[in-house]
Amino acid sequence: LFVKAIDLLHRAAPASMSLKLIIAGTVTGLVAMLVPRVLGVGYDTVNGALLGEIPLMLLIAVCFLKLLTSVAMGMPVGLIGPTIFIGAAAGGILSILANHVSTDLSSPAFYVMLGMGAMMGAALQAPLAALMAVVEMTHNPNIILPAMLGIVIANITASELFGQKSIFVTQMDMLGLEFRQNPLSIALNRASVASIMSRSFQRVPTIISGELLQETLEKRPRWLLVDDEKIPSMILRTEDLVLYLESKDDP
Repeated sequence: LFVKAIDLLHRAAPASMSLKLIIAGTVTGLVAMLVPRVLGVGYDTVNGALLGEIPLMLLIAVCFLKLLTSVAMGMPVGLIGPTIFIGAAAGGILSILANHVSTDLSSPAFYVMLGMGAMMGAALQAPLAALMAVVEMTHNPNIILPAMLGIVIANITASELFGQKSIFVTQMDMLGLEFRQNPLSIALNRASVASIMSRSFQRVPTIISGELLQETLEKRPRWLLVDDEKIPSMILRTEDLVLYLESKDDP
């Protein structure tokens, strides 16, 4: 939902950057007047969710309003922070709902950490990074298995069921950038024009005599620039011309 919302709002956003900023600021301000917790990274909200101190309806409001402000007009100013915040709120919601079913389940902090890891892994399509983040935040190896299951399920659901790419890849697609390049493109990007251009060429007319052609070939140019009424019309490799002439001479 986070990645899809960014993509949809980017397509619907006006072309003017000034108008985008005005609308994004207005939306964020109006939402913050209702729920100030959506501003910033929201460490207090995350801590409250970990301790189970935030009511269910407030968590639901925070979760969706933070989503709205984070992707306002397709201009996310941060990605890691909002994913952790939204994941924590979603995990808190799941914790409250689970405790209504049975009070013998794990503490709210467990669900909040799973929510943060699952949200981060699904949005970034980086399951290993999300798992490492959960382990570093908890310093508890016992959470590795449940976090791994939650992150893998979230990743598969986002990529296979909903067909969503990583948020970074989605942003590159929105900007018209290609993140996959073939080896030739990579090599060309690393080389300067001066290092690969060739100055070994001779200009020849479209109709040339055998004597002038022989003089030109004796200079051993790599390229022949064919002029049509003093306007370059084509370029020809000298090797191709030599091979053609040799084939014509063969009986």
